Amino acid sequence: MELAAATRQAYATLWRFLAGIDLVTWIEYEAAVDEPLPHLLTEPRAVRSTVVDRLWVRLVDVDRALAGRRYSTPLDVVLNVEDDFCPWNTGRYRLQAEGDAVICERTKAPADLQLAAAELGAAFLGGTTLTSSQPRAWSGNYDLAR
Repeated sequence: MELAAATRQAYATLWRFLAGIDLVTWIEYEAAVDEPLPHLLTEPRAVRSTVVDRLWVRLVDVDRALAGRRYSTPLDVVLNVEDDFCPWNTGRYRLQAEGDAVICERTKAPADLQLAAAELGAAFLGGTTLTSSQPRAWSGNYDLAR
């Protein structure tokens, strides 16, 4: 079910054991993109891999998380975040960034962008923009990626 090793040598030894079990023609496993296993094999082309999305992020402290990032362009935007799972996150946040100075705090100002926690989490990772994740209502063109 799970393979864990404290050292590289132990990791290689565990895989050697698994690959040496009689009558096993293939092994299927899930691993990170930078998995070292193919580099341990004498025939690394024998490994077939498929990249799938498995990472989800839920911001549990929206203002601190957004203030802790750096942004590629100056911005001043009010986000209206909906979060049923972490209701303390629900509300409006004004995010201001200019160079290394970033401020994110609660506000009562009208929202420029309305989005759910899942959309915010996806954009926070940097793999998607807020416009591509299709938030329900938005004005302007904001990208929270670095």
